[in-house]
Amino acid sequence: MDLRERTASLMGQARAELAELVAIPSVADPRQFPPEECARAARWVRDAFAGAGFADAWLAEMSDGSQAVLGYRARTRTRRPCCSTRTTMSSRR
Repeated sequence: MDLRERTASLMGQARAELAELVAIPSVADPRQFPPEECARAARWVRDAFAGAGFADAWLAEMSDGSQAVLGYRARTRTRRPCCSTRTTMSSRR
């Protein structure tokens, strides 16, 4: 299967997962949405990383109160995070 076919075969799953993630009201403004929703979105991303083969996917607490999702692919040689996503839990101006 070539890249185009593989991508096409995964689009339904990708759309469903994206819809599930963006349905979480995780705007980083506690005046609009509870911070727990950002934490729930971070957990969702962490679990998706783990499901995609990232070993030891975890939530790292940042100094501003946000959480970064980090993980390692099992086949990487070094233990450097190869992907991350940051979910902010604090209001910024």
